[in-house]
Amino acid sequence: MSEMFYYGVTNPSDPLSCEITHRNRKELRFWHAQLPDDDEDLATSILKINLRTGVPRKFIAASLFTVRFLKKLPFLSALADKLGHLDMPRLNTITRALCKVPSQFLELFDEQLAAYLTPTRQNQVLPQPASIAAMSRRLKDKLLPPEPEEEPASQHTTVSFSKGGKGVRLSAWIPEDQAALIDVAIKQVAKTQDLLPSQALSELLMSNITTEVTLHAYGSATKPEYLQNGGWLTPQQIDYWKTKVTMHCDMDGIACAETSSYSPTYEMKAFVRGRDSECRVPGCTVKAVNCQIDHIIPFDRGGPTTPWNLQCLCVFHHNMKTDGRLDAVPLPDGDVLFVIDGLPFRSVPDGPLSRSNQTWGTKFGDYMDRKVAA
Repeated sequence: MSEMFYYGVTNPSDPLSCEITHRNRKELRFWHAQLPDDDEDLATSILKINLRTGVPRKFIAASLFTVRFLKKLPFLSALADKLGHLDMPRLNTITRALCKVPSQFLELFDEQLAAYLTPTRQNQVLPQPASIAAMSRRLKDKLLPPEPEEEPASQHTTVSFSKGGKGVRLSAWIPEDQAALIDVAIKQVAKTQDLLPSQALSELLMSNITTEVTLHAYGSATKPEYLQNGGWLTPQQIDYWKTKVTMHCDMDGIACAETSSYSPTYEMKAFVRGRDSECRVPGCTVKAVNCQIDHIIPFDRGGPTTPWNLQCLCVFHHNMKTDGRLDAVPLPDGDVLFVIDGLPFRSVPDGPLSRSNQTWGTKFGDYMDRKVAA
């Protein structure tokens, strides 16, 4: 790794960043020191730490598991120690995702995650725990043999009704891809019938109302891998959704498309949302489908309407940019340089159409070929 590249949280010239990396290393050493002996009672050890620190017991258990499991991930452990960029929530996310990976595959996961969490730009934004978890799931789907779908936990098999105020709260657990479909259907009915979302749901369930729903899926012509507002798909979900595809659009040419109009074309919007996946401001996790499409260089200042000058911003951060509290500069490969009160941060897109995901897929395939050949 070249020292000229660093995350915003590891900026060597920023005192606050240096303090954070010092704290992360110190906290990791703290949890190493708390590891009980193999023959000690786990519940007792956790309770003793809880009573003396006030840290929740679930977090204690996860952190103790993490420092034990990190011994199986030497590349990631060395990187975390060198950079100090990974806090316990991120490390716990990684070990939770890898805990059931067969030991013979852990070396591959270790190398890939270490590469994913190594900066490749200056002032790069550190991936959020949710992005790390999604990357780990994709890695398992590509590397491990397919597993039979697990039965949902008991709490996920029921629909609950809880009365309160003047109505009843309806709660149910469903897979993310199905939730995306239902969400779009509710919004579509609410818009066409001028209803509140809750009223639209009731109409869909109790009336003869039907609606047509369009979702964007990103991938190859025969293999949708990412569903708009539904995230990365499992192999089982891919098998289902590939039977629902009614139209294909080659997005390669859209990346360089341009229009003289202020409003991007339908295809441009689909491309930008597929590239970004979320609001581009560091730390914001609002889904791209719920964001506005923003001209990075304002249209009235000569900024063209083309994907390299467009980005997804949630309403809150769009207002910040419009107010002048947030500046943005477009960079190659869909990167955006944000300047917040004088602090620069480089946002790297992480959607299915981003260069980082396309590059990762190619490198991983080559890597696997080498491993198999060996």
